[in-house]
Order: sequence, then structure tokens, then C-alpha cells
Amino acid sequence: ASLMQSGSQIIVGYANATLSDTYLAVYDYHAETITRMYEQSYAAYLAADFTGAGQMQLVVVPPTTQPGALTILFLQEENAKMKNIQTLPLDERFVNCTNLSASYSDDAAGLVIDGTFSAGGIASQVLRLQKNQFVTWPAQAEVDVPQASLRFQQALKATDFDGFGSVEVPTKLTVVPTLSNARRFYYVTWQDYLATAETPRFGVYDAVNGYFMQLPNAWEGQVHLVDGMQTGSWQVRSKEGN
Repeated sequence: ASLMQSGSQIIVGYANATLSDTYLAVYDYHAETITRMYEQSYAAYLAADFTGAGQMQLVVVPPTTQPGALTILFLQEENAKMKNIQTLPLDERFVNCTNLSASYSDDAAGLVIDGTFSAGGIASQVLRLQKNQFVTWPAQAEVDVPQASLRFQQALKATDFDGFGSVEVPTKLTVVPTLSNARRFYYVTWQDYLATAETPRFGVYDAVNGYFMQLPNAWEGQVHLVDGMQTGSWQVRSKEGN
């Protein structure tokens, strides 16, 4: 897929001389001619086919230094220009965007944003594409995805585990102390918020090695961790110690 139905498009991200600002430029190459279609300073960007029509759209997060001012720009090619079809404010608690992921689940397409909270930590926000516009998802006001996904492990980000395009968000982080490690292990429940049916993924995250081990969902609340026989190793056991 490309940003236009014809020709080739080149997306270039570059920094200024002091590396303090980053910029994005989109060029169209057609009939041996290069034309600049778009330019914008950015904190993050992503090109993906959200509509399923075989043509990519562009999502850009401009930089900001003020809490509550972070937005996404949703752009699509029109008459050889990149047209901004939506400007959407992100959750007011975000001060920076650290990662963008396109997510596809069942018949839904959306965007998962990882970002830094003003009070500290990393959180995620989920947007779903409806009628060519992104909306905050889930739609129920009682589901606060950024708060549920707040974590303080920089490497723990929204992830496509199966490689099929469905991005899951880490939620319900619970520290699991062992005798030798106070804050190395965490129970994590991952959620695909775009899925029609709730399909959580439960397991243990090793913050030292950046490794997640999935466990049966039925084990949630029924197991605990202990140090293994070898240095640095660990074991999952039932609450009865088996």
C-alpha cells in the first residue's frame, strides 16, 4: 500500500542541527519528478492502511511541552496533497507520545498510543476508526484505559503478540516480590480493546530481562513466584506451594 493510488511516496524523518527538533516530510516521486507533499514537526508518526482500501493514511503527533495539549493529526492524500481530515486531542494527562501502533481486530481498525503521563509513568490510549474518524475507545466512559494501563517500566509497551495485527495493552500491573527481588516481577493482564469479545492475556513480566511469560488465565490470583535454585531463576507455584 502507498499514500497515493499512483507513483511512489517517500516519508523522511529528520532532525535539526542541534537534534532538538524533528521534522517529517512526505515526497511524491512520479514521472521522474519529486514533489514535496507535506512537512510537519513531529514527536511520532505512523503510516498505515486504517480503512482497508489499500491506500495508507498518515498519523502525526506534533510535539508539545504543555500537559493537555497533545493531539494527533490524521491525514490522507487528496489531489496530490496530504489533507488533514481530523485533529483529535489525546488524553489531557499525556505530555509526550513514545509509540504509535496500528491495530486490527475482528472488523475494527484503530490506533494505540503509548505516552508519558504528566505525573510520571507510561500509559496507553486506544482509538477506533469509525466513519473515517478516530474516536476514543472503548466508548463507555467508565473504562479509563490510560489509568488502567499506567506503568513505570519503560520497556513495557503495547504489543502485537501473535503477529496478526491485534495490539494488546498491558493493564492491571501488580508487583510480585520474591525473597531476592523486590521489584523485578509483575503480574500483567493484557487487553485487546478493539476485540468484539474480551480476551485477556495473563502472565508474568520480568522487568530485568524484559520478558513476558504467558500463563493460563485461570491461574490469575491462584499462583505466586519464588526464587529458583539457580541464581537469577524463578518458579511459578500454586498458593499451596506445589
